[in-house]
Amino acid sequence: RCAGNAAVLALAVAFLALLAVGLAMPVMGLRFDLETLYEARPQLRALAPILDMLHLPELLRSEASVWECMAALARWLAEGDATCGIALVMYAVFAVALPVAHVATLVASVCSRRARGPALAAAAVIGKLCMLDVSIMGAVVVSCAMSNLREKGVVVAVGRGLFVLLGAEV
Repeated sequence: RCAGNAAVLALAVAFLALLAVGLAMPVMGLRFDLETLYEARPQLRALAPILDMLHLPELLRSEASVWECMAALARWLAEGDATCGIALVMYAVFAVALPVAHVATLVASVCSRRARGPALAAAAVIGKLCMLDVSIMGAVVVSCAMSNLREKGVVVAVGRGLFVLLGAEV
């Protein structure tokens, strides 16, 4: 019994660590590749000095973590954008807070004999509302859907944080 509790607690700590690290790491990235653009449209190579002077690859390079996205949504909500408030609640609650609550209820069901029934019932409901897996899949789908832009020099790709979040989800 004690070893089982220790294993469950170790898994819960691993989940929390992976989740925290994954939320802070870039999940998606955007970059602009001029060489790919020149290969696709050789006539644009004549504009290379101008494009180089504009530093477009540096300007169009961005990586986004979940924390950064939630902070941006909160900032836009504070500026009056109600749609961003809905998006913030959806992401912060369903993709971040509910998976933590799900693991907490599972830990409670293992560690407390008296709370086992109610904790498992709560975990079953919370588990159906968790959307971390949906969020991960969404990033993969967006990246795949935008892959046709690669030939135009626009690269949208998943970041390392996505794999860490996947580790937390598994």
